Amino acid sequence: MVDLLDLLEVITAEPTAAPQAYTTATNWTPTQLDEAFAAVRKRAEVDGTTLGLLLWSHMWTTSFATRPTEGAHPMEVVSAHLGCECPRGTGCQCVTALVYRAWCGDCAHWTAIRDEETAAVEELHDHCWPGWLDLPVGGTADREDHWTQPGAPVITDRSGSGTRAVPGRSPYGGYDLAAPDPS
Repeated sequence: MVDLLDLLEVITAEPTAAPQAYTTATNWTPTQLDEAFAAVRKRAEVDGTTLGLLLWSHMWTTSFATRPTEGAHPMEVVSAHLGCECPRGTGCQCVTALVYRAWCGDCAHWTAIRDEETAAVEELHDHCWPGWLDLPVGGTADREDHWTQPGAPVITDRSGSGTRAVPGRSPYGGYDLAAPDPS
């Protein structure tokens, strides 16, 4: 049940400048996109329509499984669900589509839209940390100063289902990226 104060808050809230629908524009920060999503969520709470909000809004939001890195080139990942809006249990055969893009706070650079989170993160590393693929796998010794600054990535040897790029897992606060598959 919505009380009158919630309704008043929604009515008098300052409109957010960020788009309140899916966009391919690159002039918004992840914080602005999250604020726009919060505004849509608040309106949906008043309307009683929050069920499936991520599915039917198709809006970019900070990926639930990541957090921003810190240091040089702070990176953040956002995701949008562009697929099925059918309620669960209806026998739906729709294909879902979760897409990602990554953003660097220093460069204000967005990656292209990718269908895998790790692909977006790796693309951003190509932009922000050129040469990251040449880092020694599993090693942090004998690195140039550039590769030991806060936010620097590491590469570890992982395979199978454990190859997701993990933010903040590097000893330097950057991403821990899986070594490329040699095949």
